[in-house]
Amino acid sequence: ERFLMSSSTNQFGNVAIFIKVTVVFLGLSLLFDRLMPAIFLIEQTNNSTVSSTISFIVQQPKLLTGFLVPLCLLLALWATASTLADLEKTKGFQKEVLEGISKVGANLIYAAIAAMCLVPSIETWIAGTGSSLQLHWDIEIVTIGMIGVALKMLARRAEYVQRQLDGIV
Repeated sequence: ERFLMSSSTNQFGNVAIFIKVTVVFLGLSLLFDRLMPAIFLIEQTNNSTVSSTISFIVQQPKLLTGFLVPLCLLLALWATASTLADLEKTKGFQKEVLEGISKVGANLIYAAIAAMCLVPSIETWIAGTGSSLQLHWDIEIVTIGMIGVALKMLARRAEYVQRQLDGIV
């Protein structure tokens, strides 16, 4: 059992590095994926001034909202990597690790809220097809949000238990 604990914790740092490298590549891919069509469209419409280019981009709701959910998910992955690195350093569930778990949960909740409410509402508003709050219920997004809520609750409970233990000692 002691061997399993020591060998598994040694891997946390490596996994954290792998996740952060992956986040960088995914972030660059996201940037390229979202900006290249915009650049192509701007070139095709011969928008030569800055104001006409900005006006054109604002009229394309997916160009503006396409970053929101993936960015929240990438931030959740980055927080996961940081939490694993903290776990490697502290070798236990110290305050930094619990804050990291809470941060992962918060970013997952933000991603779910963005995907369910913000993105559909902003896209509808920009397109001019409505001005009310739009909701998009999708099982994957709701699941991600609920996992985020569970992680925040677990971190909060673990912090409470740790304070109780510290009070006893």
